[in-house]
Amino acid sequence: NDNKTQATTPGTPSPSSPSGPSHPFPTFLKTGLHLADLARTRISCIKGVRQLSLNSLPAGTSAVALDPMRITLQVEGLSGYTLDTLLDEQHAVQCELAGPESVTLVVTGGNTEADVDKLVAALEMISEGAASAVGATSGEDDATSAVGARSATSMIGREELVLERALSPREAFFSDTETVTLQAAKGRISAELLCPYPPGIPLI
Repeated sequence: NDNKTQATTPGTPSPSSPSGPSHPFPTFLKTGLHLADLARTRISCIKGVRQLSLNSLPAGTSAVALDPMRITLQVEGLSGYTLDTLLDEQHAVQCELAGPESVTLVVTGGNTEADVDKLVAALEMISEGAASAVGATSGEDDATSAVGARSATSMIGREELVLERALSPREAFFSDTETVTLQAAKGRISAELLCPYPPGIPLI
């Protein structure tokens, strides 16, 4: 059986070749796995950066394995959204997915050790900057410090992510609709999904 990698879309059999070992896919996969392991090892040495692993999951989690070619990490003091923006705009490193607390990156056989160097250098710089931003508030009282640190890093609290759903996607889709400008859409219910790919997860 051919090895398969996890994706956000349904899995399909990878191309097969009667010549077996001569097919390029095994080499491509092997290279990606090596680079992902190399990246994890080097990232683990960066202060303030934590990576997702099976050991870090809460007790009782049903996960039995993680995709070895994906790296999920967080930088202390930064939301995943802020980290994603910094990596993209300041270091030209694109993440597959950004969330409230972390980002996910994909490593493949198409990457090189130079790409790993670039990622590690970016994370070192970002982590150092985040630590400095949070440390700058240490001389203030607790309330002011918390607000200052949050403002400096654009941290998003979990309570802000609990939103009220006015309609289900089905109800919205089959309701009477009209086309409006982006500015006029504020406060209204979207009847369609805005879903960039990758990773194929709706933003609206």
